[in-house]
Amino acid sequence: MVIRSDFLNHYKTRILRRKLGAEGVLALLNLWAHCEARQAWHFKNTPPEIFAAICDYAEDPVELHETMKELKWIEVIDQEVRVHQWDQYNRQLIQRWTNGNKRKGLIVTPYGLQEDPNADDGEGDEDATEGRPPSDRPTPAKGDRQATAEPPPDDLACDEVRCDEVRCDEVSKDKPISARGSAGRHAKGQSPFQVRLKAVFGHQPATWPDAVDRAWKKLAKSRPDHPHVVTQEEVELVEAWYAKKDTPPVGQFYWTRSSLSTLLNNFDEDVATIRKNLKKDTPLSAAEPGLNMREGFGL
Repeated sequence: MVIRSDFLNHYKTRILRRKLGAEGVLALLNLWAHCEARQAWHFKNTPPEIFAAICDYAEDPVELHETMKELKWIEVIDQEVRVHQWDQYNRQLIQRWTNGNKRKGLIVTPYGLQEDPNADDGEGDEDATEGRPPSDRPTPAKGDRQATAEPPPDDLACDEVRCDEVRCDEVSKDKPISARGSAGRHAKGQSPFQVRLKAVFGHQPATWPDAVDRAWKKLAKSRPDHPHVVTQEEVELVEAWYAKKDTPPVGQFYWTRSSLSTLLNNFDEDVATIRKNLKKDTPLSAAEPGLNMREGFGL
């Protein structure tokens, strides 16, 4: 929440203090804090009594309501209270809310969070996006697919290794893999590393779900200096760790993510945890801090 440096010396603040005392200024700050907590700045069905309760103002609620309206700290339409220009002063905060709730299928409105009618129903549920093309380009007709498919450039093709339809066991270190999935893509549409990570979670080789694609691009953006986005050593660590989860020692279990997109969104942290635990060759215990144990059961 943004509070300008001249807030206490602003003429409207001074008038508010003269009319209602310090409690009036504190009431205004409580109102702004309520906007941040509710992620909203328009409030329906808010008569003076409720408005005073929001502001934690113990004196006359009507006087508070009228004074705030007179000084244009709020705008009142019927019984709807709109906090004046709160969204303009807190644009960056609202943008963070927007970015943070986009993956949840929610949008930020003046009245609070609401479901996005244009949200992808398959987001967060990778099975719902199985079979979709890896980019926004339309899928060519079945008869034209072979004729219209563009082969990877010669300098980026997998010419030193055989990339079959299931997985690639090796990848040439001197051939970069594009995070955007165009020039550096594997012949089937994904890089060898992407194919191997998908195999860990049982995805079909020819699919690249939208949620996974977004997580992959986000990871690539956070690693601008890394030519392959992920390393072969990191992929091998993930494969080794997730292979152990089905046969843990008696009375123990291995913590894992329930989806590939979740793994990619927490990739650096997860790989560091896996590397540490594989090094000491023990499963992750429930006593270790900072871990969501629900993920280990796919919840």
